[in-house]
Amino acid sequence: MENDVMSGTDPMEFNNEPYTTNTLVMHRYVGWYIVLFWLSSLLPMYFLFDFFFIRLPAWPTFFFLILPLTLIGNWVVFILCAILFSRILLSIVNLFHKPREGVFIRSRQDKDYRYWSLRATIKKFAFWAAHTFPLVWMDVIAFKAFGVKTRMGTAFFNAWVDSEFLEVGNNSMIGLGAVVLSAAVVGDYFIIKKTKIGDNVLIGAHAIVMPGTEIGNDAILGAMASTTIGQKLEPAWAYMGDPAKKFKENKFSVNKDFKGKEKRLERESTTTTGFREGDSISGEDGK
Repeated sequence: MENDVMSGTDPMEFNNEPYTTNTLVMHRYVGWYIVLFWLSSLLPMYFLFDFFFIRLPAWPTFFFLILPLTLIGNWVVFILCAILFSRILLSIVNLFHKPREGVFIRSRQDKDYRYWSLRATIKKFAFWAAHTFPLVWMDVIAFKAFGVKTRMGTAFFNAWVDSEFLEVGNNSMIGLGAVVLSAAVVGDYFIIKKTKIGDNVLIGAHAIVMPGTEIGNDAILGAMASTTIGQKLEPAWAYMGDPAKKFKENKFSVNKDFKGKEKRLERESTTTTGFREGDSISGEDGK
């Protein structure tokens, strides 16, 4: 079997379920966590030392009043440093081997799999730091720092989202416990394919988006649903099931003609109830 399989087609049959890729990083790269933690802690430790041992003795009352802000500020500085140094280290790694899409063999001898493991290890520390902050925009900053095309309005809601070969449009929401993959291990194969999520997309809780999936604008992927590798979801449609299949049209799509939609809904309401909006039982409005 070839060590590196690059083709436009996927393996014909997968006998095992996909694994999220954060559980498969090689343990020999964990030492990078120590290096990144040490680098990320230097600046916050300097600020804390300056605060407690130099400024605090001179103005004790004032500095105790601003102590919460100081601690939060150092927390933010630590997270930003973790993202910065992880990004610098990742850039150095990419000089030796650039990330690329394809279907590879899950093996230590495979260069793409080995370097992906190193990239995932480096980024995992930065995302761990970002996840500790309660505001979602810190996660978005981390994603953007690592090349993910997304907007500040994207809501991830504690989903597991890959951090390369990924595009997420504006005002899209990814539900609690959902998994969005651009890389996955399926059996003996390791797959990297770019995943694209359009604008105003809703991905339900615990849904799974497999690598190579393209979700059109205003589409909905229901809770517990899952796509197949390379599946394309049409704009303004709701998909349900495993694998995901068309369920019904999204009538609330922002790209549709609102006047036409309102007329259609009004006709449906009239057909169902026999009354138009604003009609009274007595036949006289407002009485």
